[in-house]
Amino acid sequence: MAGSTAITAFVCFGVCLSVVNGISWLRNHVSGSTIQKIADRHLGSTKWSFQSAYKTGKNTAKDGLFVADVFKKAGVNVPHRNNWSSSPIGAEEWGNPNSPFLKGTSCWSPASTPRIGDVISDGVTVGIVTGDRKTTRATSATILKDDWGFRSDSLNMVFWHHSC
Repeated sequence: MAGSTAITAFVCFGVCLSVVNGISWLRNHVSGSTIQKIADRHLGSTKWSFQSAYKTGKNTAKDGLFVADVFKKAGVNVPHRNNWSSSPIGAEEWGNPNSPFLKGTSCWSPASTPRIGDVISDGVTVGIVTGDRKTTRATSATILKDDWGFRSDSLNMVFWHHSC
């Protein structure tokens, strides 16, 4: 029918499939506390350390991989740099409030007030909000939970909330 708009409605029971810009996204609603618990299970791990050879090789930052792995374990996909790459976006994209990788989905939105389970980044480092003024993140040596991102000298923090 010329000039009409087709509207499709459907009910999701935990998991939905949506298509945004021709890309299929598995949408899975996961609570912030689930994300927090998964992230905090890795405290002290060296798997994502700078010296680890995990996925990207030694002497590379793996904080973006840590965030992606936590969300993947919860059943949530984070955006990747391109469709044929297994490389998730890194701190620079998480720290960009206008990231086309994140704004191109209906599941991620910038948040002005951080909640447990949100992603936090300053464009250099990325982590997950896992408590009141607390983040869990990959450092050069280990997975650490501290007040990074909430200290008085923390500037230009960007928070992303997953809502699907």
